[in-house]
Amino acid sequence: MVMRFLQARHYPGVERRGTGSPLPGLANLALALPLFAVGYLLTLPLWLIPPLALVIPWFWWSWLTARLMRLDSLIEFADRDERAALETRYRREYLLLAMLVSLLNLIPPLFLVTPVLSALAFGHYTLARLGERRAIPS
Repeated sequence: MVMRFLQARHYPGVERRGTGSPLPGLANLALALPLFAVGYLLTLPLWLIPPLALVIPWFWWSWLTARLMRLDSLIEFADRDERAALETRYRREYLLLAMLVSLLNLIPPLFLVTPVLSALAFGHYTLARLGERRAIPS
């Protein structure tokens, strides 16, 4: 819903070339959640070191956010080749974006709207990159 809103309002030239199927997103979730859980549990002993108790959970939640939101923002508008290219080319930028939106979860009233803000941030970023890739002014 957020992606369609952004496309209609800000990126009308970016056409939908992806799939509307939830299967790639579910497969991504099925792979990401166990990796997240194992990594989170394995790093629990490091939480005994004071600064790491804040940094490690933030990193893991950022990683999960980047992994899930990246695909969710790409799936409807990018075909398979575009998805692979954008995921490879902008992997670091997507993680940095996830780290920024994950910081908002630390502010008590903002955690209520962080999911929508995350979707908007990832949606804008993805549609802008797709527009650039396809040489369409946004």
